[in-house]
Amino acid sequence: MKLTGTFILSGAFQQVGKKDPSKTYYLVLFRELDGAQTMQCMANEQVFADAKKLPEFSRVTALVDFNPTYNSIRLEGISGVPAAKVS
Repeated sequence: MKLTGTFILSGAFQQVGKKDPSKTYYLVLFRELDGAQTMQCMANEQVFADAKKLPEFSRVTALVDFNPTYNSIRLEGISGVPAAKVS
């Protein structure tokens, strides 16, 4: 099930596999706009690189794929949200 939402980007990091050190896992962390909940998503290398280009704690729009069978969330796309103009 694919979902889109606006979140605060908390960071992106890579983690070496514990059972298989030759594998690298890419993780992206998000926070809800009100700051109450967090979400950790697995990502592929390209989406991880896109997330690293964005500044931390900025508003982003994320496309995620939720798999209820495995209870997992995979990040499929990310883009920055333009800041609102103050007049």
